[in-house]
Amino acid sequence: MDNDLEQFKAAQVVGKLRHKRLANLIGCCCEGDERLLVAENMPSDTVAKLLFHLAAALRVTFYIAEVLDYSNTEGLPPYRDLNAYKALFDEDGGPRLSCFSPNHAYRPSEYLENDQVLTIKDRF
Repeated sequence: MDNDLEQFKAAQVVGKLRHKRLANLIGCCCEGDERLLVAENMPSDTVAKLLFHLAAALRVTFYIAEVLDYSNTEGLPPYRDLNAYKALFDEDGGPRLSCFSPNHAYRPSEYLENDQVLTIKDRF
């Protein structure tokens, strides 16, 4: 008996359980190599995705706090209008705080150098 079939049979046994905190098995079918398990529809995402998004949000928050602390230590004026559009990601997926929002047409002149808008990391 192959491993897939063993897992399928184990799922059938567990699928007989009924509880409000289980994604209950509605039905199953096994025909030749084809196996089908039908469970209740769970319209929201998995915990893995939720935890990934939470971890990513915490990482971004930590790095933004780090750059705000750095800016304060260097005596720079506090960020005005800090919002999610000013948190950008570099090529490695690392968050960087920008002095402008990419969705706005304006570019503060004090942050222009050779017609390029610079991030905090680029300035210091």
